[in-house]
Amino acid sequence: MVKIFDKKKICVREIAKDHSPVFSIGRNAPVVLFHVLSIFWGFVLLFNFLTFIFMLCYLDTVEVRPRVNNPLPLFVCTWLGVVGDANAPQKNANGFLNINRLKARNIQLTKNIFPLDESDFKTWVNTLLCRRVIIPKKDANGAFTDELTEVLSPENTGKTKVNLIYKQVPLAVITKGVKAVQYINKQGEEVTQSYINVIGWADESDNWAEDLSPEEMALTNFNRNIETGTYTPVYEEVKNPDTQINSGSGSNPLSGLL
Repeated sequence: MVKIFDKKKICVREIAKDHSPVFSIGRNAPVVLFHVLSIFWGFVLLFNFLTFIFMLCYLDTVEVRPRVNNPLPLFVCTWLGVVGDANAPQKNANGFLNINRLKARNIQLTKNIFPLDESDFKTWVNTLLCRRVIIPKKDANGAFTDELTEVLSPENTGKTKVNLIYKQVPLAVITKGVKAVQYINKQGEEVTQSYINVIGWADESDNWAEDLSPEEMALTNFNRNIETGTYTPVYEEVKNPDTQINSGSGSNPLSGLL
């Protein structure tokens, strides 16, 4: 605290007023503008850094899913990654639980693969080795049916890896007026959230490698889910909106599709 009777400190304050660009706005306006913009962009970069999560993921499950108006099915791929330091010891040197280890958690992401042609489909069948495969059965004419076969191959765990980037894009960034969206998750629970999750492939330098930006991808997902009725838009302010088998034989189960 600066005491009013402390002449030395008062002198320092007066000098600061005479020479600091904060107090000399008229004389050093460009300097002030530079500092303000630097702080602003610093917060913008910090926000984007904190909302990006880069992960090395391995393929856990592949579901072969037929497509409408396309003879080739797509591969619905479930990827598993870890956020935090999963290799950190559970206790630190003082005997307390290690915070870094406590914050580590598994994240499950879905990112699909769309074969280009029959040859590409066969290549993916031989490439996508994973722990669990779900394949629709075929009828007498070779067409896929609604009956599914599940095959577990624990020996293929971790054999297919990729770098993924996960980001939560706030609705305020891509829409006007929509405060949140509501939808029913796989557990049958109603979820309300104020952001859209996007998942992108990462290149060798750990950069976002999709043709669309995260914001463009989030807007595309938002519009698609609104059109299909998956999302219900919420226009009022919401309090706390973000709440929310067969055995393998050692071979590649997908090879049965060829």
